[in-house]
Amino acid sequence: MSFNNFHMHTTYCDGANTPKEMAEAARALGCREIGFSGHSWLDFDPMWTMDPDAAAHYRETVSALKEEYAGEMKVFLGIEQDYCSDTDDLPNYDYVIGGVHCVFKDDNYISVDCDAETQRRGVEQWMAGTPWPLWKIITHWWGTSMRRPAATSSRTSTSSRSSSSGTTSST
Repeated sequence: MSFNNFHMHTTYCDGANTPKEMAEAARALGCREIGFSGHSWLDFDPMWTMDPDAAAHYRETVSALKEEYAGEMKVFLGIEQDYCSDTDDLPNYDYVIGGVHCVFKDDNYISVDCDAETQRRGVEQWMAGTPWPLWKIITHWWGTSMRRPAATSSRTSTSSRSSSSGTTSST
């Protein structure tokens, strides 16, 4: 079994390290394959996503790393595509991770991928009047009311997202 990571966020979105720094660390750990997965653009929450210009630079940078590490470590160019993001540029990536980071209620953005307190407030707003504090596990809490907003619409954020540096996985 080898250790590989295909869910890596860089400084192009909400990660703490550059793609080069992450590739060097992966090589030092003995990874044979890695995949970068920057967050797709969300115009109503730009703090942790890649705007179109950043996404273009991200693709260029990771493509250069593919060449630099060829024969030593396979480097893949991915995107963590949010449910609410446009899909026009998906053919530009080697792979796509689907993600749902937010839902909308009454034209307000409610984060479902954030710190515990912000998520608790979102669940309270979404499920007001229900006995949710008695529940031990909440699953699919947005239910059938989830809808994809128009890409150009402005939303009011109820989130102050915390930055994360990606999740490690092994294959």
